[in-house]
Amino acid sequence: PPIQEIKYALLVAATPNGKAIGMTELCVAPCPAARSAHQDLELGDLGPYLSNLAVMQHYRRSGIGQSLVRWCEELSLEWGHEVLYLHVDVSNSKAIAFYKNLGFSPLKRDLRWYAQIGREDMADKDQLVLYKLLQKGGEGGSQVPI
Repeated sequence: PPIQEIKYALLVAATPNGKAIGMTELCVAPCPAARSAHQDLELGDLGPYLSNLAVMQHYRRSGIGQSLVRWCEELSLEWGHEVLYLHVDVSNSKAIAFYKNLGFSPLKRDLRWYAQIGREDMADKDQLVLYKLLQKGGEGGSQVPI
């Protein structure tokens, strides 16, 4: 379906002196799974999509990644959506565990993701589509200082 709303955010975590130590992107996009894969969940055709989460090595396991994801959840709710999607490489067990710990669930395995985004060099890698239903005033959100 055509994109009906244009929303994009680049979220950056920084030290008090302004050094960027982590980032992620958020946009509203078509659901990354066929309707048949999610019709029982009533997820809708559009939703916020989290991508490119990265934290500098020295700052990992200190809550930065969690804070970035929580900020994406808050922004998704502000944009009027109650679901958040992402792709993760099926072989990246640490990332899968990270997202599951934050409440994400698998929606489907995506065998064509890299080919769809023009990365034929990585077309042999499968992706897992994860999603999280969001609640206003729930666990979403973080006030963790960085």
